[in-house]
Amino acid sequence: MKLSLDILLVPPSVALIVGYHVVLWCILKTQPLRTRRGITATRRRTWALALTERLQSNLTQKIFNMFSVFVWFEQFQNGSRGMLGVQSLRNSLMAAILASTIAILTNSALAAMMNNIYNAHKLLHLSPFGSQADSIILLKYSLSSVFLLATFFCSSLGIGFLTEANFLINVTEGVTAKTAHTMLELGSELASVGNRVLFAAVPMLLWMFGPVSMAVSSVLLVCFFYDRDFNTGCRSGDVNPNSASQF
Repeated sequence: MKLSLDILLVPPSVALIVGYHVVLWCILKTQPLRTRRGITATRRRTWALALTERLQSNLTQKIFNMFSVFVWFEQFQNGSRGMLGVQSLRNSLMAAILASTIAILTNSALAAMMNNIYNAHKLLHLSPFGSQADSIILLKYSLSSVFLLATFFCSSLGIGFLTEANFLINVTEGVTAKTAHTMLELGSELASVGNRVLFAAVPMLLWMFGPVSMAVSSVLLVCFFYDRDFNTGCRSGDVNPNSASQF
């Protein structure tokens, strides 16, 4: 009975999470403006393009008007926009740092607790806790550890790319808008993947308390993802679909 409960609930739970993200990926490729992630990416492209173009145009005006009061004001605006770029990316950096910190600390704590869990698994004989075989316990820990390490890896890479984009956006010489935008997109996508993998690791961690808790948390997680991805809160026409092709 215990083994059959794991077989009945664990594979559908994993398939539900994976299937949702496959459908989400297909929608992002075909109709990105239906999702909040696609709308955010489009607005991020427009923001990065406008910021870098203004910085570069201000540099050209400064060369031809070195002693005018207008140039001093433009230089002040240039610094303000550079500061705006730094502050705008700060939240994304903090979120990626938080996700990577939570992932590596949880994985370390899980490894430290694994010995006690292995010694106490014989106390959990009720059917809602599922199978307590050695191979099943090892599988639970391995899947949780893989998800947490993937979160740390993606978030760490995202931090690196976002830091590089933060620098390139404020450089007015020798850097094109496409280069800065590429770094910004890579960092944002990796940070987003890291956050999602961290959320997906929650059902794997709850599997240690039984397949029932894993199944319930998987359904709740997909509902949370759906509300976060498709509840855009935007009216038609708020986002220009042609802005995605500006780079």
